[in-house]
Amino acid sequence: MNEDSTCVIDDWLYQVEQTRADSTHNLYKSVIEQLYDYGGDPGTWTAQTIAGFLDRCAERGNQASTRRTKLGVIRAFLSDMNIDLPTPESIPVTQSSPVTATEEEMDLLIRHADGKYRLALLLMADAGLTESEVRKLRWRDVSGDSLFVYGPASKTRTVPIITRRLAQAGEANGAGGDEFVVPGRRGKMLARGYLNYVLRGACARAGMERRLTARSVRHGFVARAVRRGVPAKAIQQAVGHSNLATTDRYLAELEGDADFVRRSFEPLWEREAPDVSQNLLEQQGRRMGAGEGRLAG
Repeated sequence: MNEDSTCVIDDWLYQVEQTRADSTHNLYKSVIEQLYDYGGDPGTWTAQTIAGFLDRCAERGNQASTRRTKLGVIRAFLSDMNIDLPTPESIPVTQSSPVTATEEEMDLLIRHADGKYRLALLLMADAGLTESEVRKLRWRDVSGDSLFVYGPASKTRTVPIITRRLAQAGEANGAGGDEFVVPGRRGKMLARGYLNYVLRGACARAGMERRLTARSVRHGFVARAVRRGVPAKAIQQAVGHSNLATTDRYLAELEGDADFVRRSFEPLWEREAPDVSQNLLEQQGRRMGAGEGRLAG
């Protein structure tokens, strides 16, 4: 950034910091810096600059909701700076199917996550929580064998702790009280979208080529439950879908995945098989004995 642009943006961010939460300030700072890196000095921005920036965000895997958030930040900046510049009316919602993390990938991510974020990934991989639910979870919501989760639209549900590693992680990190289970800066709520940043780092350290998101890990939880024969109704209650049709859509996406179908049969191959060769020899011996008996008669 040149000096004039730096001053303008810093002054605006200072105003944001005085009136909004730390997480909001960090989000605004990140978006405006990204736009500056893409389009240069704010004085040279055009409507095409904004549209091109949002298109690039889509190419890099940003969901429609993320791009709408970035567009809102850009509009706030332009309004506060009295810059009269048209912006896209809306961001179309696309129903693209997310990548589903495999069990091996989820294990790799958990092993390569940093410190407290390992617990965040466990909550998504072993309890099916969304990124938002992980951010909101406080230690007062964690009991010995369950989690009291705050979902969208103020809906709540109780999620059982079903894996030993999640229970052990909770026991090792438990602080109790109103503290966040996975806190952000100064103990405040973790910034929205930050866990996807954590996942990108874990993917890189694990040497994984696929780009996985929090949604990918949640889909991985559903896939693992289906492979183990968990009824759709139980999966719906665990992940907090208000409508079974939403769960069915998850399952329909998985049914078209050849890798998912192959993995679903793996438990069958792992069962101890009978010694077929020995059975064939015994059957052959009985037939030969019967033949010799007929010849002797």
